[in-house]
Amino acid sequence: MVAILPFQVDPADSATKALFDGAVEEITNALSYFKTVAVLARHSAFALAQHSSDDIRATAERLGADYVAEGSVEAADGEYSARVVLTESASGRRVWAQNFTFARGEIFAFQTIVAQRVVTALVANIESAVMRRGLPAPAANVEAYLHFLRGKELLRSYGERVNQEARAHFLKAIELDPRSGLAHAYLALAEVIIGGYADASRAVLDQARDRALHAIALSPDEARCHRILALILLYRGRDEYDAAEKHFARALDLNPYDADTLAQTGFFRALRGDGEAGLALLDKAVQLNPMHPTWYYYDRGEALLILSRYREAAASFSCLPRKSAWQWARLATCYALAGDARKASACVREGRALEPDLTIAQIISEMRMERSEDRERIRGGLELTGWDANRPPLAKN
Repeated sequence: MVAILPFQVDPADSATKALFDGAVEEITNALSYFKTVAVLARHSAFALAQHSSDDIRATAERLGADYVAEGSVEAADGEYSARVVLTESASGRRVWAQNFTFARGEIFAFQTIVAQRVVTALVANIESAVMRRGLPAPAANVEAYLHFLRGKELLRSYGERVNQEARAHFLKAIELDPRSGLAHAYLALAEVIIGGYADASRAVLDQARDRALHAIALSPDEARCHRILALILLYRGRDEYDAAEKHFARALDLNPYDADTLAQTGFFRALRGDGEAGLALLDKAVQLNPMHPTWYYYDRGEALLILSRYREAAASFSCLPRKSAWQWARLATCYALAGDARKASACVREGRALEPDLTIAQIISEMRMERSEDRERIRGGLELTGWDANRPPLAKN
């Protein structure tokens, strides 16, 4: 496994920082396409970079990263001078290093070359490995790319109105580069998030599906486009699961080491009733992204709940820093089915305080689990908790 750390850039140069943070993500993504190298996910690699230089290798080794790629960049007169070094974590041995000088519009070619050189350095006799990506975008699209990167960062930041700001950046990226499949896909995702994910209106979900299909038509071998379409189809309901399955499978086939694709595919497999396969994919995602976003806890908790591993599911749901009423209901169900009435009652109180009118019937009707027996088992757990206002709460044990 290799970790690609963010480039060292003058912090005052925000445009260069955004451009090269994006370059790291694209290099990470491109490496996975070779199917010969596992890559530490971006979220964990950027967290790793917060350590002091003395601790990076030791921490990387602890996270399972055998190699660390680090880079530095200087900008001057419209050109960039970059140096990239690949080091073995355990020994500190330098495996490969190279200097690059290129114009701003050549950032896309730089990303491709670095990915190819890292793989060549790590894998003997790679022969003619070819990334399944389109040709590098022309220089005129660098501004579009920057808008895309800013939109993506906003979408990950969970602040107030950030999703609307992200949408504006994706729209600008499409205006500047109408053939950017990724920009269309992420715009579709932003609109679904703004609409409330699975609670988005049918009109929003229809438009997002059509936009994601257009993204795939523009970039048929871009795994992230397939993953986003699969998510949108999941949100549209169980009637769309067969189609969602195909696009999750395609995303995983194209990029089998992308942690988010593994996690979301695992979540989906669990929803379809194959909890063991789903949990295995989620565990692999955590291995690739040990400092993962918090939504991994929810997805893994759902898989464990489907597998009737209630205490483990409760432990996973408990890691969510801010829980909605629906998530408190999941946690209450886990404790009730595990026989812990006191903790179940405490979760019911938290959930009811957030949404006093939320009923068991509403919770069950919005569940994405495909098998009726899974939904009914959770209904039974919720009834044990006394979630509905007209039922007495569980007695404390």
